Amino acid sequence: STSFSKYVMLNAPENTQGRKIMWDGQRIQKFMGKDTAKYVDRISNLEMKIQLKNGSIIQIFGSENWSAANGLTPSIAVYDEFKVFHPRFHTEFDPNRAAKAAPLVIIGTMPTVGDKNIDEYNDLLYYAEQNPDKAAVHTFTTWDNPINHLPDRKASIEAQIAILRARGEEDVVQ
Repeated sequence: STSFSKYVMLNAPENTQGRKIMWDGQRIQKFMGKDTAKYVDRISNLEMKIQLKNGSIIQIFGSENWSAANGLTPSIAVYDEFKVFHPRFHTEFDPNRAAKAAPLVIIGTMPTVGDKNIDEYNDLLYYAEQNPDKAAVHTFTTWDNPINHLPDRKASIEAQIAILRARGEEDVVQ
């Protein structure tokens, strides 16, 4: 056990979505594989929270409870599908994150004009552009992930891309 403590926030647009994607399938609880028991002290299914033996915490939140974002000071925050977050979540949470200089990682489809968080996303892009030593934006498609080129996935993904392009939804493909 080490003497430091980290707090990792994993955020989904809704608590139920975070539970379905990250929690129910044991993705987070078993992310260390066979070494899980060696490092995990306690798991709370109700709070979707893992307490590690070194005092660190990993917890899943949904953005619909934006008032819960007040006062949270994680060591790192991860947003999944930010484009459909409740608009107040980032506004309430970001000052606390910034005060601690905690990294923010945003994963998912980029917001476009008309999405809830397009203004916040554009602010983040501007910040990254103005502060290249502190922030970066990387844009990749699902297809860029090498695991999606495995034979059991490749054909299915290519078929979905063809359907989207036939409907004129190149933005979704990208």
